[in-house]
Amino acid sequence: MTNRPLIGICASRAETRGIMLHEAYFNALYDADCIPVPLARTTDPATLARYAATFDGFFFAGGVDIDPARYGETVTGEGVEIDESRDAFELAFFPVALATGKPILGICRGIQLINVAMGGTLHQDIPGHRQAKPAEQYEQPVTLQLGTRLHSLCQKERFLVNSCHHQAVKDVAPGLIVTARADDGTVEAVESPTHPYLLAVQWHPERFYREDPCANVIFASFVHACRKE
Repeated sequence: MTNRPLIGICASRAETRGIMLHEAYFNALYDADCIPVPLARTTDPATLARYAATFDGFFFAGGVDIDPARYGETVTGEGVEIDESRDAFELAFFPVALATGKPILGICRGIQLINVAMGGTLHQDIPGHRQAKPAEQYEQPVTLQLGTRLHSLCQKERFLVNSCHHQAVKDVAPGLIVTARADDGTVEAVESPTHPYLLAVQWHPERFYREDPCANVIFASFVHACRKE
């Protein structure tokens, strides 16, 4: 399409200090007819404001864990891995992005970041919740809340997803509602009932968007919301 919206991506950092983002994210976003652009990390207010003004939507991708200090706790969970510069950048940028009213999508760490940024907390570790082959197959049943954006997109009340996480939303932030849960009660998706488009899922639909209509529609609806008609 000629009017592909620009999507600003908050990404991971590789051990070599390079930007790291699984190409499945890029593929899913690009195939949904947008131009995905990784954002350089900064806490400079002028740059964050420029990001917010320049891009048509914002994508918070997966990655390592958020520092528990960011939600008033100390590290108690197994295998907690922290990237302080990413926390600083994303937690500074999220409220700026949110204030624009532009669409926001979060996946994996993204749902956790959004919840913490809006005042919620996380389970630091959920023993046995992660699959042995996390991104390769659907094994985790989730149940969707009727009447939510996610349910209207997927047109299903219950289906399987892939489970790649050892952390999850604990106390849901004010302004968010739970839209999907695993059978053990783990929060698997949240959204804002008042924001024009704020949706986040704990699983990885980018791995299955070509064959799974529900995974595909998550990206398609996000990009459609970002598009300037």
